[in-house]
Amino acid sequence: MNKIIFLVKSKASFSIFLYFFKNKIFNIFVKRKIIKLKKNHQIFLKNKKITNNFFSAHAYNFFYYLSKLKSNFDYLEIGSYEGNSAIFVANNFKFSNIYCVDNWKITEEYLNHGDFSQIEKNFDYNILSHKNIIKLKNSSNKFFEN
Repeated sequence: MNKIIFLVKSKASFSIFLYFFKNKIFNIFVKRKIIKLKKNHQIFLKNKKITNNFFSAHAYNFFYYLSKLKSNFDYLEIGSYEGNSAIFVANNFKFSNIYCVDNWKITEEYLNHGDFSQIEKNFDYNILSHKNIIKLKNSSNKFFEN
């Protein structure tokens, strides 16, 4: 109900409402798959350093859409934080190349997220066993300029 209230307050278009309800109905039929991927990823994270697990709830959607690509796709992630989504992609799509761009500096949206040097160390630790993750320490602006 909170999501519907958010859509109303945001003055979302009819097509957004339609898309939202279509996905809700679709999710009924794939709920077991959604739960399984989420739990498997949470188990996988037990050996990782993740302080904020924003990603696991979205594992199924990532898997669903990325599965439609060729197995050796390139994946660009702008803002990698501790690498949660990057390691999910690396773990589930072994022939992909994951490029993670982040400056690991505190920004307005992460004011209450602690020491970013520790967050970067967590990222480095989390990607150690994933040879298909390439760390690019840079701001997104500088990255796109180059």
